[in-house]
Amino acid sequence: ASARLDLLHVATVGQAPPEERGTMVGPRYLDAPQHEWPAWAQEFLQRFGPPPDAAGVRRVRLYAARGGVAEEVLRHASDLDSDLVAIAWHQTLAPARAEIVKRLIVDARCPLLFVPTTRHPSRAPAGVP
Repeated sequence: ASARLDLLHVATVGQAPPEERGTMVGPRYLDAPQHEWPAWAQEFLQRFGPPPDAAGVRRVRLYAARGGVAEEVLRHASDLDSDLVAIAWHQTLAPARAEIVKRLIVDARCPLLFVPTTRHPSRAPAGVP
């Protein structure tokens, strides 16, 4: 397919770091990437990027942004003229997350693919395994 894969990590200001297993906190200095970016980008791509021999992927680019998740995803998708946006979804619709999902569904200019992630036991609503 000769696909181009653009990966985006959005760091939200003022929120506690994620607690879900396997998540990764963004680089501390987004405004000065020379400090942490090379090591962070390498680890991010190893953990979340395609395998080196992924068929059909011709180029992988990694972006990091700071701000609102929905706004940054929509902005990057528009700027990069994305054909598809795949989003890691925590399988919860807590109010803050529901707003992000709703905004993406309403405002996205391309198809969305929500990829379920493993639910962390402490994040599951009462009575839900």
